[in-house]
Amino acid sequence: ATGDGIGSLLQTLDRVVASSPPVPDLGRPRLWVDRVFTIAGAGTVVTGTLAGGSFDGGAEVEVAPDRRRARIRKIQSHKREVGGVAPGNRVALNLAGLERQGARRGDAIVQPARWQPTRGFDGSIRVVGPERLAQMSHSPRGSWRASGAAPSLGLGAKGSHLLYVGSAEVPVRVRLYGPDSLEPGEAGFAHLGLRDPLPIGRGDRFVVRDAGRILTLAGGEVLDPGAHPARRDDVSRLRLLERLSGAAPEAALTALVEAAGSIEALEATRRAGHHNGNLPPGVVPLGRMLASDGHVRGLGDALHRALRRHHGEHPLDRGLSREAARGAVGIGAEEFDALVAMDAGVADEGRLVRLATHHVDLAPEQKRARDAVISAIEAAGFSPPVTKDLRADPALLRSLAESGELVKVSDFYLTSRQAQEARRRVRAHLEAAGPATVAVIRDLLGTSRKYAVPLCEWLDGTGATRRQGDSRVLGPTP
Repeated sequence: ATGDGIGSLLQTLDRVVASSPPVPDLGRPRLWVDRVFTIAGAGTVVTGTLAGGSFDGGAEVEVAPDRRRARIRKIQSHKREVGGVAPGNRVALNLAGLERQGARRGDAIVQPARWQPTRGFDGSIRVVGPERLAQMSHSPRGSWRASGAAPSLGLGAKGSHLLYVGSAEVPVRVRLYGPDSLEPGEAGFAHLGLRDPLPIGRGDRFVVRDAGRILTLAGGEVLDPGAHPARRDDVSRLRLLERLSGAAPEAALTALVEAAGSIEALEATRRAGHHNGNLPPGVVPLGRMLASDGHVRGLGDALHRALRRHHGEHPLDRGLSREAARGAVGIGAEEFDALVAMDAGVADEGRLVRLATHHVDLAPEQKRARDAVISAIEAAGFSPPVTKDLRADPALLRSLAESGELVKVSDFYLTSRQAQEARRRVRAHLEAAGPATVAVIRDLLGTSRKYAVPLCEWLDGTGATRRQGDSRVLGPTP
């Protein structure tokens, strides 16, 4: 009360601040709200300590967890109005578009879409030790102090608990991994399920208190802010949490990806607290996902097995349909495209994929059958035999269509030369004479209506023509 030593204390604090490293700007600002009030003529003001990133005047922000939007009208830090503020500072934000009741203590002001509120997380946790317990027994706030008997302060699944993180206070359910309970001074891992969602990030510190006796039971650190609860004896979850404990963001990302095999990229980076855009060794981008090297190798092996099997069973097929190949691997379209693109052993032919070493080699009798089919179609002009009348092996016809030697129109085929000639004749006529009916195109190709109608529909499908009422006009594709 005398004020002795205040000057020395202030000097010491100045030295500590001067020697401390700057607070990192991770591009994910978050301000836990500790006060909300209104100023006449200005509107709603929230205060708190800014971390994780910077705020600038005029920026759009979001009140988490309810996602209400607002705009920063003015910023004040240390009693001065500023245009922007860096992390590590006490801040007052004057927010436009937000009513007084639109924010409360325990909310957080964040950039839109940069934080995902969660209802549960995995963390490391340590129960208050005996030495702290002795100090608490003399605290005037201890509700049990007058009885003279210290309570049992072990931590287990039973009991009513409150979680404190940032400026938030929320009821929490503690589910320990491993033992049924932790005694004073013991540490472990737990899943903490929240009654209300909070914008929590990896590395956040928290406190657990007994809700009935208002006593501090334990403290801990958030290790995985997006974790779902697992079984208490889940060995793989315990191993993951051991890897996450004390890990740098890059190592945490690797651990999460390896544990999952593949995981949505945005989710993984959020959970790991990894926001610099650089991927650590062993983590591979796969479409919208991140995958481990081992997982990608497994997917590649599955794709190669499916292709080898198909090539063996259908040697005349140029390749396996993209959808069938993707189904054999069991991943999404975007991820499959990325997998094929990175695999030099797989040839991508659009609708089909094949092993790069696979080529269709016709036996002598198959070559003779191919020549007979092409001759029969060419000889008939634009009125070729329908497929069943060709009496050809369906696999051979499919192979010739895949190689481009034949073009399937409807229930009949044209040769590649015929298909190009039909396009040339029709487009030349349309350029010279304008719109043409089916009857005109029929006569132009020297065929019957039976063939002219599907030929017109095929030409529409290729973009060579476009239907306009009962006529065809030039399409967008030459």
